[in-house]
Amino acid sequence: MTRKLPDRFKDTQKAEGVSEFKPVRSEGYKSRHTRRLINANRQHDQLKEWCDVMGVAFRTANNELHWMLRYEGHGAEWWPSTAKLVIDKQFKQGIHAHTVHQVMDTLAKRWGMLQESRKS
Repeated sequence: MTRKLPDRFKDTQKAEGVSEFKPVRSEGYKSRHTRRLINANRQHDQLKEWCDVMGVAFRTANNELHWMLRYEGHGAEWWPSTAKLVIDKQFKQGIHAHTVHQVMDTLAKRWGMLQESRKS
């Protein structure tokens, strides 16, 4: 049985960039969410380095299930397991971001940072 989320939880936008996170045929949502979290945790240091270079405050909570970023009065929250990115508490305008790279690219664009803000 497929679980249907209420509209208030659905992401309304896609993140910038291309996701390196590829779907696996017949994968259930629990294993997909676990795989996303493992992938994000592998890239944790890369995001931390990007934050240090760009002047973004970064912290995690809830055993790294909830990632928070702050920059010049703006805030962003990302839940890697569900790929939900919320900027400035606009929960009804959630962004679907699978990877750390998509988070960096999206925030760089939304917060007016340089487009060449991350190393490839």
